[in-house]
Amino acid sequence: MAQLSQSVVRFVNKFLQENKAASGKEIATAWRTQKKELETLVKEQVPKGRRKRNTDPDHPKAAKSAYIIFCTEKRQEIKDNNPGLATKDVTRKLGETWRNMSDRNKEKYNKLAAKDKKRHADEMAAYNAERGVEEKPKKRSGDKTAAAKKVDEKPKGRRGRGKKKDEEEEEEVVTDSE
Repeated sequence: MAQLSQSVVRFVNKFLQENKAASGKEIATAWRTQKKELETLVKEQVPKGRRKRNTDPDHPKAAKSAYIIFCTEKRQEIKDNNPGLATKDVTRKLGETWRNMSDRNKEKYNKLAAKDKKRHADEMAAYNAERGVEEKPKKRSGDKTAAAKKVDEKPKGRRGRGKKKDEEEEEEVVTDSE
């Protein structure tokens, strides 16, 4: 990007040098003719489309969720039963089916997802060990960061803000009895 801005600056400086003695109207007409040259310069230096991420082909695939495993398994079945259905509608139907499934029926997919999660963890451990990357220690659920502790603190009671819970409950009791 820095190279692009330098090229534009050079172009504009060159244009101004060439048109030093020109009047306002002459500069405007000259700019219109030179503008196409600037646009092609910019197009040549700006990559088209999205920038491709530098991905490692050896990086393990992410673990699939229970819902994704379910969708992979049932998508073709729904397509076969409803041949005219658009992709959006197939996805909608999969979502409805998943939502309406009982927990007992979802157990199969949850077990497969847990198995895939373990596979991913094992592959990542091997991948990181191969590259000499240390694993980050996992946080225990009871540990709180400083930010989380601040959220749990009660706000101070300045100017009527942050009443104590007991006062709020008393007010509710008074209004309920009336």
